[in-house]
Amino acid sequence: MTGGSAFGGPRRVIGHPRTAGLSPVAALRSADSAGDRAFLLHSGRYDAAHARYSVLARADGAVRWSEGDAADPFDQLGAAAGDGALWLGFLGYDLARRVERLPGGAVGDRAWPGLAFHRCPGWLEHDAAAPPGSRWAACGELAGTPDDELVRIFGLGEGLAAAGFAAGPAAADRPGAEHAAAVAAALGYVAAGDVFQVNVARRWGGSFRGSTAALYAALAEAAGPWYGAHLPCPGLGRLADAALCSASPELFLEVEPGGWVTTRPIKGTEAAGGAGLEASSKDAAELAMIVDLLRNDLGRVCRPGSMAVPVPRAVEDHPTVRHGVATVRGRLRAEADLADLLRATWPGGSVTGAPKVRAMEIIDELEPVRRGPAYGAIGGIRRDPAAAAAGEGWRVRLNLAIRTLCVANGRYDFHVGGGIVAGSHPADELAETHVKAAAMLAALRCGAGSPG
Repeated sequence: MTGGSAFGGPRRVIGHPRTAGLSPVAALRSADSAGDRAFLLHSGRYDAAHARYSVLARADGAVRWSEGDAADPFDQLGAAAGDGALWLGFLGYDLARRVERLPGGAVGDRAWPGLAFHRCPGWLEHDAAAPPGSRWAACGELAGTPDDELVRIFGLGEGLAAAGFAAGPAAADRPGAEHAAAVAAALGYVAAGDVFQVNVARRWGGSFRGSTAALYAALAEAAGPWYGAHLPCPGLGRLADAALCSASPELFLEVEPGGWVTTRPIKGTEAAGGAGLEASSKDAAELAMIVDLLRNDLGRVCRPGSMAVPVPRAVEDHPTVRHGVATVRGRLRAEADLADLLRATWPGGSVTGAPKVRAMEIIDELEPVRRGPAYGAIGGIRRDPAAAAAGEGWRVRLNLAIRTLCVANGRYDFHVGGGIVAGSHPADELAETHVKAAAMLAALRCGAGSPG
């Protein structure tokens, strides 16, 4: 987001001494407790164009949707999120079943809902580009709250919470040989002309107890995420102590005032320090396919002539990986709303393949378990009530929920995979899952603190 605020609304800079030099992760550790959970959208490594603002908040309500609910999930979210508050939450990959008819082969064994968004009428923003003494601001309904009261409410500057976490070793749901066989099967579909590209993933997991804020702090240290998030998910019935810790480097959707929409798909990965991605024709072709798919998706709801690809391909460096990335932009039609945009683009093309529907059918066949929140999207949504009557005013920032740990019921899970195209090799694709898992595995190994 550009300008003076990530999500708009009333805003007042906080001048309290405790906020000078206070990082968003330190603020999260101060604010989060078992009885009063804290949400953080985190620009973990400053970039003037892509990672400037972080948001810290607590919630006073929620909207949730699970498979079997009669309401349309996208309409339900759009109606709730138009009240001027900031809504923080996630949409799960498996909302795809509300968009397309899928065969249903993958088993849903974790009981995550299709979406859960939490209402935050007031929130704190951290602007990494501001001078150190004025980086925090009170926003929304908190804009008029005195500094001393804000510091008390969030415990700002009280130091890192003592709570730690304990995580068991990460084990894949299926052996590497089985994943390689799934890749080979996907290559068979490519060779037969069924699909040009299909994303095939596998799930890893282990035991967990303790503070998810401490887990996110370790993940942020390892990954330096541009689109990071600590998202507690209270009130999910069978999922106790549920939370998402995301270190995503990928922007799924950003909507700015005036209806401009941006997506930045990632395709092509190598370990940090590598030097082969720029010259890889296979990875360039993989990204080009997804750019075409996303232009088509956004073109359903964007104004004729507004679609553009300002960056067809660039290689970006992150702490543990290097990625090929493109930028696709368009401007929403005046009559298109948030629900229309989400339906047109769901799920993100970089985690499906092309053509999208056939790729999702193959994913459902080759992956034994559903993805849940993984490979969905996490972030914030707000609409300026003053602009609502004109069909405008949406501010949206959603990551593509890769590199995301899903925690509940005393365990964690995460998915890693990659896009399979004609030039893919099963052994290389298996190795790539380990490269993508590196930051999450490093964070989990930090689980030596005293679990709270």
